[in-house]
Amino acid sequence: MFPYVLLILSIFFFSFLEKEKISIACGSKVLDSRFLCCFFCIVELCLFMGLRHPSVGCDVLGYLNNRYNNSEILIEMPVERAFNYINFFFHDIINAPFQLFLFFTVCVTCASLFFTFIRQSVDVTFSILLYITIGTFSMALTGIRQTLAMSISWLSIYFIEKRKFLFFLATILLASSFHNSAVVFFIAFFLGGIKLSRNQCISLFLVTLSTFFSRNLLNPLVAYIQPSKYNGIDIYAGYDINVLVLLVPITILLFCIVFNDYDNEKKCDYQDSFFFMFCCLNVFFLILSLNNNQLGRLSYYFNIGICILIPSIIKKQEKKGIRVAKITKFIVLSFALAYFFISTPGGTLMIDNYKVFWVD
Repeated sequence: MFPYVLLILSIFFFSFLEKEKISIACGSKVLDSRFLCCFFCIVELCLFMGLRHPSVGCDVLGYLNNRYNNSEILIEMPVERAFNYINFFFHDIINAPFQLFLFFTVCVTCASLFFTFIRQSVDVTFSILLYITIGTFSMALTGIRQTLAMSISWLSIYFIEKRKFLFFLATILLASSFHNSAVVFFIAFFLGGIKLSRNQCISLFLVTLSTFFSRNLLNPLVAYIQPSKYNGIDIYAGYDINVLVLLVPITILLFCIVFNDYDNEKKCDYQDSFFFMFCCLNVFFLILSLNNNQLGRLSYYFNIGICILIPSIIKKQEKKGIRVAKITKFIVLSFALAYFFISTPGGTLMIDNYKVFWVD
C-alpha cells in the first residue's frame, strides 16, 4: 500500500499549491494554479495507473490473455466491439505490447477526468483525492472496459449542461460500444436543469433508502433486462458486502443535505442538485447490489457526483468562516482516507500489491 500513500501525499502537496496565486503565460492564455495543479495531478495519476503491472487489478490479466484471441472475440461478440477494435489495432495491426495498450486506455480515462474536474469542480485536487479514495480509482485499476465507458459517459455532462440531446446520445452510444452498462447514464440527461429544495433532497434520500426494503421486488425486472452473457449467474444469490461500501455514500448524502448552502427559496443550485441526484443513484445501485452484485458496478458511473458535490458544499461553508470549511474538509478527507485504506487491503479487486510493469 506504500505506493498509494506516496500518490496521495503528492496530491496533498499540489492541493497546497492550488491555493497559491501561481500563473504561467502560455501564448495568449494565462494558466492559473488551479489549472496547473489539476494538470500535474492528472499526469501523475496517468503515470501511476498506466505503468502498473498487469497483476494489479483482478481483471487485467484476463484482458492480457484475451488479446491473443481478439480476432475470434470480434466475430463472437456482436456488441461492445469498440474495445476489441482498439485491442485489435494495438495487437494485430501495429503489434504493440500490452503495456502500451493499457497506457492508452489510462490516457483516455485521465483526459476525461481532467476535462470533467476542470469544468465542474471548485477544488480540483480535493476532487482527485476523493476520486482516488471512494472506490472509482480502485475500479479503474481493474475494469478497463467499463472504466473507458464511464470516462466517455462523463464527457457527456458537458452536453447535458448545454441541453444538446443528440450530442449527448451519440456520446452514450459510443460509451456503450465499450461496455453496455453505459446505457444507465442515459437517465442523467433528464436530471439536468432541476433545482432541488431541501425538503425534496430529504424526500429523495428517503426514497433511495426505501430501495433496501423493495429490492427483492425489482429482481424480476433486473432479470429481464440483464444481458444474456450474465444469464449463468444467479442474480438472487446474495454475497458478503463490506458495510463501508454502503455506509460511506449514505453518510455523504446526509452530509450534503445538512451542510449544503440553500438559497432564499431553500433550494440548491443547479449543479449541486444535479450531482446530489447522482449520489442518490450511486446509493440506489449499491443497495440493489445486495441481491445482484452485477448492479454494484453501475454505481461507479455516478461516483463522479461525490467527487464534485463534496468540494462544492465545503467551499460554500467558507461563508461561515474559513476555519469551519477547513475543519469540515479535514473530517471528510479523514473519512475518505480511512475508507480507502481499510477496504483496499485484501479486497476482491486485488489492487493492494501495487508494482510497476518492469518489476516481476
